[in-house]
Amino acid sequence: MQDVNVEELLQATTVIQLNSPDYYSRVVLKTLLKILCDPSLRPHHDLAIDTIQCILGTLKSRTTGFLNILIPVFLKVAKQDDLREKLLVLIEKVIKHCGCFFEADYIDAILCIFMEYALEPKSMLICFDILLTLVLNCKTHLQHKIEPLIRVIN
Repeated sequence: MQDVNVEELLQATTVIQLNSPDYYSRVVLKTLLKILCDPSLRPHHDLAIDTIQCILGTLKSRTTGFLNILIPVFLKVAKQDDLREKLLVLIEKVIKHCGCFFEADYIDAILCIFMEYALEPKSMLICFDILLTLVLNCKTHLQHKIEPLIRVIN
C-alpha cells in the first residue's frame, strides 16, 4: 500500500451515484472517519467506532468497496494507544467481511501493525486473531510473507 494522505482521502469528493445502495454508507463512514482523525473530537471517538462497527455489520461482504477509505484511516488512528484495541477489532472484522476479496495491497500494512503490536500484552490476542483471519482468508497473498512472521512469533 502506498503512503496515503488520510486527510486528502477524507476531504476528496465522494464519487458515487446517488441511487447506489452504498451512497449513504460511504458518506456516513467518511464522516465518522473524519471524527476519528480529529483529536479535538476525542470525546466522540468511542461512539464513532461503535457506529462504524454497526455499519460494517450491515455491509458484510460489501465492505470490500470501502477498503480504500477504511484501512488507511484505521492504520493511522491505531497508533493512538487509547483507540488501538478497538481499531484492531475493526480491522479484523473488515478482513472477515471481505474474505478472499480482501485486497492484497493492504496486507503488508496489516502485517506491519501485527509486528508492531503483537508483543504488547493489551493487543496480543487481537493481533493474533487478525493474523489468523488473514491466513484463513488471504492464503495466496501471504505465501512469501510467512518467514518474517514466524521470526516475530518465535
